[in-house]
Amino acid sequence: MNILKSTLAAALGILLPGTALASQLDYSPSVEGIAPGYVGTANGETYHVAVSLTDPNMAGMKVKSIKVDFPADCQPTDVSAWLTSKLSVQIIKGKRQNVVDITSVDATVTDGVLSVDFGDDFTIPAEGLYAGYSFTVADGEGANAAPVAVTPGHMDGGLWMYTTRKYMSWEQRVSTFNAVSAMQVILDGDVQAQSAGVTLPADTRYKYTDASFQLPVVLTSHGTEPISSVDYTFSAGSRKGSGSYTLPEPVPVQWGHDLEVFLPVEGISAKGSETLTLTIDKVNGHANPDKSAESAGTVSGLIQVPVNRPLVEEYTGLWCGYCPRGAAGMEHMKNEWGDGFVSVSFHDKDVMTIYGREQFPCTTATFPCAWINRAQVTDPYLGEESPTQGLAGPFGFDKQWLKHQTVFTPVAISGCAYFDENDDDLVHVMANVQFVEPVSKKYRIGYFLVEDALEGANWYQYNYYAGWEAYYGIEEMYTYVYGESMINTLYNDVVIQTSDVKGEAGSLPAQIVPEREYFHSYDFIPSEAKNLNGTLIYQDPDYLRAIIFVIEEGGNTNILNCISVDVLPKAPAQSGVEEAAAEVMPVAEAYYTLGGVRVQNPASGVYVKVVTLSDGSRTTSKVIL
Repeated sequence: MNILKSTLAAALGILLPGTALASQLDYSPSVEGIAPGYVGTANGETYHVAVSLTDPNMAGMKVKSIKVDFPADCQPTDVSAWLTSKLSVQIIKGKRQNVVDITSVDATVTDGVLSVDFGDDFTIPAEGLYAGYSFTVADGEGANAAPVAVTPGHMDGGLWMYTTRKYMSWEQRVSTFNAVSAMQVILDGDVQAQSAGVTLPADTRYKYTDASFQLPVVLTSHGTEPISSVDYTFSAGSRKGSGSYTLPEPVPVQWGHDLEVFLPVEGISAKGSETLTLTIDKVNGHANPDKSAESAGTVSGLIQVPVNRPLVEEYTGLWCGYCPRGAAGMEHMKNEWGDGFVSVSFHDKDVMTIYGREQFPCTTATFPCAWINRAQVTDPYLGEESPTQGLAGPFGFDKQWLKHQTVFTPVAISGCAYFDENDDDLVHVMANVQFVEPVSKKYRIGYFLVEDALEGANWYQYNYYAGWEAYYGIEEMYTYVYGESMINTLYNDVVIQTSDVKGEAGSLPAQIVPEREYFHSYDFIPSEAKNLNGTLIYQDPDYLRAIIFVIEEGGNTNILNCISVDVLPKAPAQSGVEEAAAEVMPVAEAYYTLGGVRVQNPASGVYVKVVTLSDGSRTTSKVIL
């Protein structure tokens, strides 16, 4: 697909880079080389499927034909292919009908392929049009249950669908199926060798004190040559600049498909928000004729851009034979993402259970499951991927986690945890929270004490994956696939104590001041970490961690950010910083209550002391006056 056939090049035997050629373009929202899968409603009904031909660079091209596969043994009738300026459903003579206003051609499916030639009379206008096909299946069984050819993808306009029973209006179904149509549309027109459009994100945040930042942009290929470099200009307010970016190696990108790059933007840094406009002037050293070569978006200079660590709460139990895939999924994410991935494990009805189900942050009857930021419940291994035969399925949890991790969070969290100097059964957790943008809601700080490598002589995990090699999709499943039906193993991320699972009341003020640092602390007593039967869970101080999270007040939803810190044997020197260099000197100090309120003249009591050093860094410590 997307193969350019140049009659001029064939005649002359040459191709001049950067020149426009009368060409035939095989366009598809589907990625070249991926075999189609099939989706449907499992109903006997009439399907109407379309793709958008609205890219500005398509304007003036002619739609020659379309081609699309059908699954083997599918038996469609009343087949047609069509072009229309708008997608419309109207009631005619008492029946809902798909109405097209350009052309419709009756067709048949031959050897599993629908192929229709429209002729030479249909030119794509500036506003674009839609290409589609319709057919009826009499029943929803076998191949007829899922007759629409798709491939994985997220291209806007890549899959429109209307059916007479289930999807009774024209809507994009890309997110419904996480897929785009496998339809091919053959176009005639001038296609450039070097051409790329650009799209800026609606909002980009950067650290304003830096002299430059990396601007994430999406390049859309409208050329026949691989993209190896771009030259660009940009402006924000009265400030202007230019730059060039060379990819590590040229990247061939299908016509109409995207490539994400990060372009250096220098000399534009400023505190606050403004509109930045960027233009791709050259592609591979040639002038860029693309009709979407310019884009604009809001950029905001902040005191810092917080690292977003979604909090994953996994729910599991030793009695649950399918739960090993959850443990494997969490271990896989930690191995892939390191400290950027934070997960905790709540056990149900076993020796590590500290709450009944009614007290869980997430009330669930499904095990295993994972709650991401208390905003999405999903499978901790499959994510939203569908299991194949026998419940084996691909690893998909990372896709769901990334939906949360890639979203900007307005709150930065740092902290530490350590045993009290005079009490080896007392753990202090110190939190430092800073909101970098104004917020309108109320928030709280919450804490978990978790322990890794828990074990017990009779702590056997039921394991339904023994001998199930089809599930050896990730390395971390090896233990279970090649293990016994009951495994005595080590248990990680186990929550053994918590603060209020909805956050501590009063831990943050009702009115948050942007850029102000708020301090709070919470204490745990590990010897009181017992299960519902009163049996001690806590085993080894070397395997303790504290989780600090910020949550919206008033419910279980919307955790903004979190961090995991090891519990240290003693308070860290200068908050984890080793002895400062001799020339770095304290220049100011301030005292805060444990609730984060600054105190000008502290009386006797317990406070958080913040020392500002000459290099601009800060140290925190808990002090008793």
